Amino acid sequence: MARWRNGLMVGWAVLATAVPLLAQTYHGGLRGAVRESGGVVPGAHVTLLNEANGESRTVTTNHAGEYAFVQVEPGTYTVTASQQGFKTIEHKGVRIDTQQFITMDLTLEGGGLALETSNASISITLDEKTIQTLPTAGRNPFFLATVTPGVTHTGDPQFIRQQDQTNSSLLSLGGGPRRGNNYTLDGVAIVDIRNRATVIPSIEAVEEIKIQVTTYDAEMGRTGGGVFNMTGKSGANAWHGSLLGQTRPAGTRSLSYFARKACEEGTGSCEKPDTYFYLYAGSVGGPIVKNKTFFWASIEGYKTDTIDDSVVRAPNSRELDGDFSQSGVTIYDPRSTRPDPSRPGQYIRTPFPGNVIPAALISPVAKNMRQYWPQAGPASSELVDRSRTATGKFDQIWSEKFRTSAMYAYYHSVEPQPRSYLKDGKTQEIGANHSDPGDGALYRTVHAVAINNTITPNATTAAHVRLGYTSFADDCVPVAGFDPGTLGFSSSFVSQVPVKKFPYFAIGHHLLLLGRQRLGVQAVGPAHRQVRRLVPQDRGQELESRPVERELLL
Repeated sequence: MARWRNGLMVGWAVLATAVPLLAQTYHGGLRGAVRESGGVVPGAHVTLLNEANGESRTVTTNHAGEYAFVQVEPGTYTVTASQQGFKTIEHKGVRIDTQQFITMDLTLEGGGLALETSNASISITLDEKTIQTLPTAGRNPFFLATVTPGVTHTGDPQFIRQQDQTNSSLLSLGGGPRRGNNYTLDGVAIVDIRNRATVIPSIEAVEEIKIQVTTYDAEMGRTGGGVFNMTGKSGANAWHGSLLGQTRPAGTRSLSYFARKACEEGTGSCEKPDTYFYLYAGSVGGPIVKNKTFFWASIEGYKTDTIDDSVVRAPNSRELDGDFSQSGVTIYDPRSTRPDPSRPGQYIRTPFPGNVIPAALISPVAKNMRQYWPQAGPASSELVDRSRTATGKFDQIWSEKFRTSAMYAYYHSVEPQPRSYLKDGKTQEIGANHSDPGDGALYRTVHAVAINNTITPNATTAAHVRLGYTSFADDCVPVAGFDPGTLGFSSSFVSQVPVKKFPYFAIGHHLLLLGRQRLGVQAVGPAHRQVRRLVPQDRGQELESRPVERELLL
């Protein structure tokens, strides 16, 4: 059953002074004073020019020579100060990062010094160049935060792909609880109820990420850990783009540890599995109307084929007929259970003659299941994972006092479970064998929207209106379409089964003991999959034959 995670947020922030006090946001700010050798310069004009798209804003210093720019989009700017009777000064390359508030005092006869003293946040900003340069196996921009002091990943480092929202969110920031963090995209929270980032954007879609570890401003909130404040990439007056592809040829990969041991001992094949890895990504952005309208679009996806090694233990034809005379276990007749006269409170049973279960006592369901039993032995099942994500962002500069940005992110993935019931040595497609316990997949789909409107009617007032929406379909779907009634289950039982699929079977209280033989599918190597029991497990070399007409979820 689908579980949807939906969020809707609208925020307003109005500034009545030159000090930036915003609702949760990704914007930055610049403030300071214009001075000259003899004191401050009131009435000076200070201009902030975005070097990428040409957007400019101008303010006038007050009686104390102070100026302020609030709700500033992250980017690189040119700051200019002028006043009649003074020489105009200009500072290029002033970088304002996500939620960074710079204090820059300007001297008309000299220069200026940029310091972040307006914010108590202890943080680090990963800009576009850093994000593009640092290596990450899963191309996960959030996972790059591990280069930040105080950030610790506690999960499995191999599962940090686009589809690994659960594992890649196991991050502890500043000693806080793992998965206790907030993730924002253009100011909109993109977390679900488990505090996972619902969408992991492509690196090609990210302008920068600010990781706020401790003492972040109260305006961020919503977390007991830290904050990942991500800004989506915007278009500019110059055209930019990227295109990349990755592949990992099967011939260049090594055998897994256990497969290599089997090869060396002559008990397994030395042939490398025919696996593959294909990844593609690209982006493009530029002006629609120069100095007014811009866009940026990105796409990334992959398709991988990996191997899950396991050992299938299943009854042979003799055991399916009820003959356990050569199986090394004793099968007791459950009908013979009686109190033990020599041990009060204990019970004894009588073995079946010859350790053979009479055919008349074998459940009709067990007989009908016989055709579905897999072949015992080693099984290397193929896992074909598929994922794709895309983003689009539009920026509109309506006037010097009003601008709008809108970003949309989409994600979809299919993650199958290991299907160990092979056919002619090959993994079957999803839905091809209903009896395989791994017949099913995890399907995830995300839609996220962030719309920001910034209005600055004058030098001391700013208003910001934001609309955010996120939906997350997180469905673990078993393959339905099999009628359990065809196995001989009663119609009253079948009518109560919510999902019509091949049932799982297990015997309760038969636990796996160290050193004991087992029947079922057993993962080998450093696998993270749970063992799926298929038939009764032995306990102290004793097995009880008892038909079970229940569906058990393990």
